[in-house]
Amino acid sequence: MSRVLVDSGVNWLGKIPDSWSTCRVKNKFLFHKIIAKEKSVNYDRIALTLNGVIKRDKDDSSGLQPDNYNGYQIVYKDDLIFKLIDLENVNTSRIGKSEYEGITSPAYIVLTDKCNTRYSLYYFLNMWYQEIFNNIGGDGVRSAINKDDLLKVPFIDISIDEQNKIANYLDNRCTKIEEIISDNNREIELLEEYKSNIITNQISKYPKVKMKFILAGIKDGTHGSYMRINDGELLLSSKNLSENGVTISDNESMISEDDYLSIISNGFPQKGDILFCSVGNVGKTCLYDFEKSYAFQRSVTFLRTNKLMKNKLLLYNTKSSYFKNSVAKSINKAIQDGLYMNQIKELKVFLPDIVEQDKIIKYLDKQCSKLDSVINYRKQIIEKLEEYKRSLIYECVTGKREV
Repeated sequence: MSRVLVDSGVNWLGKIPDSWSTCRVKNKFLFHKIIAKEKSVNYDRIALTLNGVIKRDKDDSSGLQPDNYNGYQIVYKDDLIFKLIDLENVNTSRIGKSEYEGITSPAYIVLTDKCNTRYSLYYFLNMWYQEIFNNIGGDGVRSAINKDDLLKVPFIDISIDEQNKIANYLDNRCTKIEEIISDNNREIELLEEYKSNIITNQISKYPKVKMKFILAGIKDGTHGSYMRINDGELLLSSKNLSENGVTISDNESMISEDDYLSIISNGFPQKGDILFCSVGNVGKTCLYDFEKSYAFQRSVTFLRTNKLMKNKLLLYNTKSSYFKNSVAKSINKAIQDGLYMNQIKELKVFLPDIVEQDKIIKYLDKQCSKLDSVINYRKQIIEKLEEYKRSLIYECVTGKREV
């Protein structure tokens, strides 16, 4: 006999079994914030990432670093860590369960689950996937949620046995899904590597020159800070760069028209420019194919070729295994986590005769399009699997799927 579903009274939960009820997070979890002070030297540093809670070396130079870790807070094994700041960003991690005892940023919210089940992790993962944290106030995007906000959030009140049954089911199903995703990602890596080698083999017979000799212009995005508004001009960043060009979502930052015009007044970018990720996933590139000049943050550098090199050949240069290795070596030598324009200009590219360039581009277009079609197919499989996993978690933690 199938269970009866009734309205939970919470919009984003929808219907739940009539034998279930709701409570508040504060009824099931304990908040704590214990500053480590001088004891910080005795703890590992841990961080919340898209891949969950991980140990991070205290000497890791990525991101902002404190002078010392005395202001960090203690996290215990099985605690839940929440990053509920900068909520305009929907592409960052929000929740993780710690497998370690350690210290983490004081900006995070740490809760102890009284029931100590993995159900709570899946419950809050569902909130992250649905972007509930970003709109939890019901009045649009908020910049942050404090611990009092979080403790008032609705939570499902079911027995520990029921929680464990759901968590065990999801552990099993999600592990299988993630294994398939991992296999597809590995296939994509191999295909991308093969494509890079094809490009390198076609262009490496020609002389190398520093990039500055084939550029008519190079600029990076804005270094300024601008007020975000609900309706205005887009302000993009390196996260919008993909292999297929610039991608724009429904959740981009927006700025005023005056700020937008000020940013693009330098004439960059223009259609045909090569966009280079200079902060974050350094070295990722794509062709800018819009008639309109969009505003970008400083994480993107614009490359405009002169008459010595066609823009498409520069793009292929940046996809070669030789160029990728050069970028990696330059990052290792850099103090900051990224590359400045003067460093990018010193990177070397292969320069065929201008007559040969069209032949090379034509050949690589044909070869790479075949590989890209397979890569895109693999990516579509991953996307569908990710969608299925999120749907599965939602159905299980809300009781719509009986396990």
